[in-house]
Formats: sequence, C-alpha cells, structure tokens
Amino acid sequence: MEPVKLENTSHGLKKLTNRNTLYQTVWRWHFYAGLIFAPFLIILAVTGSIYLFKPQIEQILYQEYYEVNPQEEKIPASQQIEEVK
Repeated sequence: MEPVKLENTSHGLKKLTNRNTLYQTVWRWHFYAGLIFAPFLIILAVTGSIYLFKPQIEQILYQEYYEVNPQEEKIPASQQIEEVK
C-alpha cells in the first residue's frame, strides 16, 4: 500500500497521488536544468549573432581602413613592392 497525502485547499481535502508528485518533481528538475543550461545557451546565441553579423560589424569598426584618400602623386607598383621588401 502506498501512503496517501492530503492537501488542504479551499475546496476541501484533496489526495495527492504519485502521478501528481512525479509531475511536480519532473517540473522542478526541468526548472533546475533550465537554470544550469541558460547561461550556455545565452553565450551561444550572442556569439552566434556576432559571427552571423561579422561583415556588418567589421564594416562599422574598420570603416576608416576601407576608404583610401588619394595622394598627390601615384607611385608605381614596382616601387611599392621595393618599399615592402
């Protein structure tokens, strides 16, 4: 025989069955699992969003490096290569 639990409500005494207590236990564990895994999911969402919008973010961050202002004289490519060596 299993013990019978009684709950006092405004409608009178109500039996809590094993099914009801199992339901509450499962939802409690579900809540704890959500608290444990939520930070990981938030980190994945944020880093995934950064990775998804990387071209737009880089365009804003490095805007001054994408545009070149013309100088007074043009330097030939061969001279530029010699300067780098």
